[in-house]
Amino acid sequence: MLKIKNLWKKYKKEFVLKDINLNLQKNSSLALVGESGAGKTTLSRLILGIDTPTKGNIHIDKNSISVVFQDYRNSVNPLFTIIEILKEPFWLRKTTFSNEKLEDLLKTFNLSKSLLDKYPHELSGGQLQRVCILRAILTKPSFLILDEAFSALDVSTKSQVVTYIKSLKKEQNLTIFLITHDLEVATSLCENIKILFKGEVIESLKTNCLGQAQNQYTKLLIDSIIPLKIKETNE
Repeated sequence: MLKIKNLWKKYKKEFVLKDINLNLQKNSSLALVGESGAGKTTLSRLILGIDTPTKGNIHIDKNSISVVFQDYRNSVNPLFTIIEILKEPFWLRKTTFSNEKLEDLLKTFNLSKSLLDKYPHELSGGQLQRVCILRAILTKPSFLILDEAFSALDVSTKSQVVTYIKSLKKEQNLTIFLITHDLEVATSLCENIKILFKGEVIESLKTNCLGQAQNQYTKLLIDSIIPLKIKETNE
């Protein structure tokens, strides 16, 4: 679904990404975790084709892909109502979502049906970010890219949304690439984690093997984790 090989990116005279390599297979999940300034935003722009690498290659399967952008305010049309924003990805398709499905998801994401007739500026940041996640999910993608997609959510809502996406991953064999500073979300949602520090991947781990971390920076991140309360389902 996503393969990055020997990727470098330079701005002016400084490399902000250095020899990035990753291979995300179908039906798997990977989180790229790093603090502000680590190079996450630059990598996201390269993956989405907004910018071009200095060196290296990116291959991405664009079939049935949905993206939730970090800048959720600028990823929606301010002149559209919320229902129009949700319907926009379907304008060139022969299918759409059912009202029943939409109502179920609104409840899951703690969004009122009354918001559908409002405009983006009338919603809080957390509400609008949930709308963007909802829009991505409604298209039933096979590949979901989440770029700091939970940054505006409070802890309770974040846990609820992550729980739903985790169940969706099982039901739809969803492939997930998460870019985040939040290791709690990364360990809750993804099977594999790569730690990005000053433009370099310094460690790669399985989520269930965090105790095997060797890098001191990674160990500090792990020690700071406060686990999200994720409800496991038997479905």
